[in-house]
Amino acid sequence: IVIDGLIICHQLWFPYLRFTVSLLALPPTTKPPVATECFTVNFTATNLIYRPQMADPTSKVFSSTQRFFVNLLGQILKTSKIGPYLISCSLSTLRSVNQGENTGIDSVCCYRKNATAPPFDRVQIYHKFVNETNGFTKMGRYSLDPNSLFVNDYHEASPQTTLPPTTKPPVATECFTVNFTATNLIYRPQMADPTSKVFSSTQR
Repeated sequence: IVIDGLIICHQLWFPYLRFTVSLLALPPTTKPPVATECFTVNFTATNLIYRPQMADPTSKVFSSTQRFFVNLLGQILKTSKIGPYLISCSLSTLRSVNQGENTGIDSVCCYRKNATAPPFDRVQIYHKFVNETNGFTKMGRYSLDPNSLFVNDYHEASPQTTLPPTTKPPVATECFTVNFTATNLIYRPQMADPTSKVFSSTQR
């Protein structure tokens, strides 16, 4: 007899016969533990004004903001390669950006990493978010900073169009002369010298 994995031998007696029966109980079949892998998604909402209550994960403001973004993050990730294995997302931090004019969102998403799950590809997930949010500019009712998205620290800088400097065409200069005679201005020899005081005062 086996109790808690211990084998107990029980002797059976019959006339003219003695033998021992040993019973071995097999342990119950246990499933291997499912591995869980998590990754971070960080971004900034430009039309969400930061409030001090957002620093408290137990506040109503934090909870309502978390419900909104967790729902949207889940909708996007469920159609990705890891969608069938997604467990959940949650917000870890809401932070002040641009002196409180914007709010930074730090989130963590986890999925089951079993034998059938594809390898996590942060570049593919990054592009998934970009494609599902119009170039990462809009998520639900919130506007996003397209240059703020990071997936597991992966980030691609937004391409910037560099315009050539505007050059003005050289300006042509043309001169003309104006000649006349002042009838009540008596000429003095100093007027012949452009550096003289008389010439300068007359010129002014």
